[in-house]
Amino acid sequence: RKAVVVSHSLGCPTVLHFFHTFVSEAWRAEHIEGWIGLAGPWLGAAMQAKAYLSGYTMGVPDWLIAHDYVKPIQVNSSSGVWLTPSPLAFGEATIVTTPSRNYTARDITQLISLAGSQAGGDQALALHKKLEGQLEGLQNAPKNVPTQVWYSSGVRTPERFDYGREISEGFNEAPVEEHYGDGDGTVNIQSLRYPELHWPNFDECCSAKVFPDVSHSSILSDERVVKAIAGQLRGLLHMVPMLREPVLDDEILRELGPPAGLSELLPKPLLAAALWRADVGAGSWLAHAVVPIALLSFSIWPLAFVSRRRRELRSSGPGVQLV
Repeated sequence: RKAVVVSHSLGCPTVLHFFHTFVSEAWRAEHIEGWIGLAGPWLGAAMQAKAYLSGYTMGVPDWLIAHDYVKPIQVNSSSGVWLTPSPLAFGEATIVTTPSRNYTARDITQLISLAGSQAGGDQALALHKKLEGQLEGLQNAPKNVPTQVWYSSGVRTPERFDYGREISEGFNEAPVEEHYGDGDGTVNIQSLRYPELHWPNFDECCSAKVFPDVSHSSILSDERVVKAIAGQLRGLLHMVPMLREPVLDDEILRELGPPAGLSELLPKPLLAAALWRADVGAGSWLAHAVVPIALLSFSIWPLAFVSRRRRELRSSGPGVQLV
């Protein structure tokens, strides 16, 4: 059975890397029905520059939590390399300013060197040396994978950070001013739209769809997006018999019930459609929580819960595999 892959955020370049690097064209043709990439930072985001210098709190104000609260994780994570703004998308646009100098996407590793251990130091630089250039080399559509690039626009998105003093060893300060441009609140428009504008073979096998005025995370629960994904799955019903009937029984779901707080942890939208005949809103809490097709996201999935549900529902008959 072929799979429809839905990826979100960093999951988009991750899936792109998988398709180009780990599987063949023949494998993709045999196993992949299509791919929907939601809000992909295809070539990074300006916010990662702030993450290295100040920490990035995803919009939470400094008076609520310290600007560097999650910085130790951000500067030492290998995913930071892929989130770093690439000159391929950002060109010579200024991303960081100090009283005496402007820095562009080409200067991120220099900023890390100047700030030293506070920006990840040698470890961050080693990760950049190991991984940099990977995404730039992947920027074309994977053959035999009908691809849809979906993103938002019209949301104020940080694009430049002004600092009150020069970057030096131990630097760890919040910017004195932030400047905003278009995007989804986290990823800048030039990265979100990069495949649509610059992939050489985009028109052959890809399409793009814009959902204005929805944030990077909220795109997962936006009604327009859910209905659009449901419509895509509905178009597959004649090819995928398993989607024609409910996979999970309402009585079983009510009996299992959600663990306390789980409904708040899991993104609701994806996808009652695949579990319930592509009819949005017809499912229960689990239909909104468990994604029956490959979903890669920033979301933290309670693996113990999924494992337990898989065991308990295994006897419910053939259907969508929980992943």
